[in-house]
Amino acid sequence: MNKIGKIVFCGLLLLVSTACNKVENALPESNDAVFHIEGAFGNDELFMVAGDDGMYMHTHTDISNGVKIFSGDLTDGNLSVEIGLYDGNVDQDNPIPLSVVEQSDKWAFHSGQDIVIFSKGMFPNHSSIDEISWTINGMFAGINTVKINQTGVYDVCAMVTFNDGTMTSLCNEIIVGFARNGNFRMRHYASQTGELNVWLDEVLGEIDEIEWKIDGEVVSKNLEYSGNISLEQHLVTVEVSFVNGAQRTKSMVVDGMVSGHFIDDFTGFEQSTQNVIQRDYNWVVKVQHNGDEFSSLYADNQYALMQIDDITYYGLNSAGNKVYKISATINGMLRKLGTNQEEELSINTVFGLEIDE
Repeated sequence: MNKIGKIVFCGLLLLVSTACNKVENALPESNDAVFHIEGAFGNDELFMVAGDDGMYMHTHTDISNGVKIFSGDLTDGNLSVEIGLYDGNVDQDNPIPLSVVEQSDKWAFHSGQDIVIFSKGMFPNHSSIDEISWTINGMFAGINTVKINQTGVYDVCAMVTFNDGTMTSLCNEIIVGFARNGNFRMRHYASQTGELNVWLDEVLGEIDEIEWKIDGEVVSKNLEYSGNISLEQHLVTVEVSFVNGAQRTKSMVVDGMVSGHFIDDFTGFEQSTQNVIQRDYNWVVKVQHNGDEFSSLYADNQYALMQIDDITYYGLNSAGNKVYKISATINGMLRKLGTNQEEELSINTVFGLEIDE
């Protein structure tokens, strides 16, 4: 493996695969009777009040494929109703404004269809490539063609074996099913005399700052860079900050020998026509009932109701994060996991939600 391959491949060992992990920034277990649920689930009436019969309100932040879900869970350990809000604008390091929570009325939906497809054939130099071993979040995902059918922010790596047996790897972050407030595609031209030109193409958004690196060394803070490189492979990385707060970092491998041993960034995969789902600030509702788990993610909720009636500050949780008391009217369908059984949830509720602001 060449130098650049070793550098990038070591990064694979640091990635951690996570489908849905829970970060317990919990509100101290609350038996405040202000938190309640009243309504029906299927044929069963629901009347749940924090403080009655061991019922408690928990707040926590889940991580689903690299994206936060801010959740409140009213439960007695057997019966549980959990209401969560997906984070949004995941390429911006901005807190959620309360106005977004109040106005959010869309339900997240898992279609089961492929959203992004990574294929060897989409690289312009695919005729020089023998095979690609794809890794997603540090886990082996497949050879040559790999599909993602769930939304999230993923660390995707390609271990490329060229026709002459040499190997090089490249990793990039990919946003799937969420808004991209700033974006671009890396372009390059390398000559046989060792000249390298790199620039940005298909830019979405107004750029504030930019920084080019070659093999980890900063070489320019201009919109493009021209210089000389040695007759080897080199890792080119660009970090871009946009005026609207979006931040994207992308990398590509360039070939100083001009022998076709380069790897473009993965923007072409991210910009696929299927990647149009936007789960920003969408709601998800889960119910644990009689030992079964139901989720709104797998049911058709295009006509469901999520109405936020009031948001009031409640207090700090154990991590010092703000928790809000949210009054809502909810009416939608939930599907029992692993089956086609669906039940209607129709409730009025006051629940707690940790909001990152």
